[in-house]
Amino acid sequence: LRHGLPRLDLAASLAPAELADVLALTVSVAEGRGSARDLAIDAASLDRVIEVLGPDAANAVEVRRVAAGLRALAQVGDPRADLAAGLLTERAAVALGALFGKGVSDRVVLERALGMEAQLRRLAAVGTDPVRLPPGPLRVIAVDRRATPQSATLLGSFVVTALTHLLGRVPAAPGPTSWRHTLFLLGAERLRGDVLDRFTDACEASRTGLVLAYRSMPPPVRQRIGRGNAAVAFMRLGNAEDAKAASEQLGMAHRFVLSQL
Repeated sequence: LRHGLPRLDLAASLAPAELADVLALTVSVAEGRGSARDLAIDAASLDRVIEVLGPDAANAVEVRRVAAGLRALAQVGDPRADLAAGLLTERAAVALGALFGKGVSDRVVLERALGMEAQLRRLAAVGTDPVRLPPGPLRVIAVDRRATPQSATLLGSFVVTALTHLLGRVPAAPGPTSWRHTLFLLGAERLRGDVLDRFTDACEASRTGLVLAYRSMPPPVRQRIGRGNAAVAFMRLGNAEDAKAASEQLGMAHRFVLSQL
C-alpha cells in the first residue's frame, strides 16, 4: 500500500464532510489523541479547509491539496511552491489566511494545523494516479511490510475509516444475515478500538459479511470479541496467554478426530 498510494482511489467518492471525518480520525489515531472534543474540532477545521479549497478538492478528494491548505493555514513553508504545483490558488491561499479571523494568529490554531499537516503529508500521494480496475471477485489492500509501525497505523486507519463511510452508502441486503459481500480484516488488533467499532457497526448495519482475524489478543481485542455479527479467526498467536484467551473464546471442549475405530 505504501508504494501503491497513487493508485488507491478508495476515497475518491467521499463527500467533503466525509473526507474531513476520515482524515481527522486518521490523524487522531496517528497522534494517539482519543478525545471526542479534539476529534470534533479537527474534523470541523478540515471541513472548512476543504470548503475553501473549492470544488476541485471536493471532487478529486486529493489529500495532498488538504495538506497544502493546512500549510497555508499554519503559515509554514513557501506557499509559492504549492501555488506552482497547482495545489493552491491565490484565492484559496488568501482565504485560508483569513479563515479563522484574528484567531489564526493564535498559537493553538497554528500548532494544530501544523500537527495535522505533519501526519497527512504521509498520505499526500493518495489518489494522485488512480487506476480503474475491471470488476473482480476479490480486491486486496495490504500494507507494505517495509512501512514503519507509525506509517502502517496511519495507512490502516485511513483505509478502514474510508471503507466505513463507503459502507454507510450500501443499502442493507435482504435477509437478517446476508453475506453477499464479505470483507476480511487481517491483523485487526492493530486498529484502535473506536476505528474497529465504527467499521464493525457499518458492516452490521449494511449486512456485509465480516471476518476479523487477530494475531494477538491485547485488552481492547478481548473486550470486543463476540460483539456484532462478525466471524472471528485467530492467526498464529505469539504467546501462551493469548492462545489461552483464544481457546476460551473458541471453546476448549472441541476435539479434532483424525481417525476413529
